[in-house]
Amino acid sequence: MKLRRKQLYKFLALALTGTVAVWNPSPAFLMMFAAVLFVLIFIKAKYSFFTALAFIMLFSYLQVIIYKMTGECSGMLALAGKQMPFYFTEMSVAFIYFFLTELFFVWFTDVIENEKKIYDMGTGLNLFLAVLFLAAAVLLIVLVFPSVPTFRLSLNIRRTQGISGTYGFLLLAFGLAALTIDAGFRCKIFHLGYIFIIFWVLGHGERVEALGFFVYYMIKVMNRIDLKTIWKKTAKFKRGMMLVTAAGVALFCVWLGEYRLGASGISLSFVIRKLICREHAGMFYIFLTAQSICGNMIY
Repeated sequence: MKLRRKQLYKFLALALTGTVAVWNPSPAFLMMFAAVLFVLIFIKAKYSFFTALAFIMLFSYLQVIIYKMTGECSGMLALAGKQMPFYFTEMSVAFIYFFLTELFFVWFTDVIENEKKIYDMGTGLNLFLAVLFLAAAVLLIVLVFPSVPTFRLSLNIRRTQGISGTYGFLLLAFGLAALTIDAGFRCKIFHLGYIFIIFWVLGHGERVEALGFFVYYMIKVMNRIDLKTIWKKTAKFKRGMMLVTAAGVALFCVWLGEYRLGASGISLSFVIRKLICREHAGMFYIFLTAQSICGNMIY
């Protein structure tokens, strides 16, 4: 553990600020403070699993702030304050201290350096096994979704039509494909398999699994660019293109979420609004329910 005095003082100041902020909650200040913590994590962690996790949590907290300030949000979060209490202070404590805990590990431990070593090590699969794994992944994907992609299948049809009969095989398929990414850097034809898998899954209306695989692929590529590229301008261009691609994929997935439910004439402004204020807030429903149960048990 690396405890640098100046950095430790900064962290203690941030922790004190966060503690005061969550017990005297101002939604705008809390969002700005959470964003500052995320930026500090990103500066140190760069393109890392920890950055991705922090971004997901920041984006989720944004939904809470928007709902607190405007009351605009649908899905399960809209139940807060109506069918169950809205524990804004408790949720703010959970989010802010999550960011502080992650920042502590990023600043004062070797977790980022160790993560980069893992990416550099690779899986050690030879080309034959990599081809076998990717072929098995493609086969499992087709068994789970044997129909032609239409982007409009309902949830019940999507998850019950498969010949395999087990939706969990989809996760296994992505796991197998993820193991072949290092081989894919050596043999570019593997990327055709990745494109097919992502397209086929998105074409059947499933987004989370495909996005998870895409984020993992991006993290691997970003770290590979940092380590292997000699020319800085080329590295910056490649990273920029990856970020633009990520933004495009995010907008497409939001569009897909509306289109698969039968919407038509979806505008770009509508998609951007839906991207900022998401409807699917199951984690908040679980948090609020758990908090309500715990509160009743204690009091």
